[in-house]
Amino acid sequence: MLDYQKVDAIIGLEEFSAVESMVIAQDRGYTIPDDISIISFTNSDFFKYTKPSITCINQHSVFMGKTATEILISKIEQPPNTESVFETKTIKTTLVERKSTKPLVHTY
Repeated sequence: MLDYQKVDAIIGLEEFSAVESMVIAQDRGYTIPDDISIISFTNSDFFKYTKPSITCINQHSVFMGKTATEILISKIEQPPNTESVFETKTIKTTLVERKSTKPLVHTY
């Protein structure tokens, strides 16, 4: 994709794809974040040590796992023949700004 069209940013769904995308972009002569931004959906300590450090969206996986476990246990503990009710939980994310994206311009 980088060879055929202008790309402003790449979003990695996990650590490996974000780091690999950054390496490929740098190998093709892109400067990060001036030419292209890299961001990931996982908050790995590993990102602090890449050059440049990678911006990420922290999905709070420990809290997400705890919440999912609590829901699963409550479903398992329900008496048989109890109607199962689907439940949706929203877990807020946090943007961890590092050096792989240009600083956000806040307009109010």
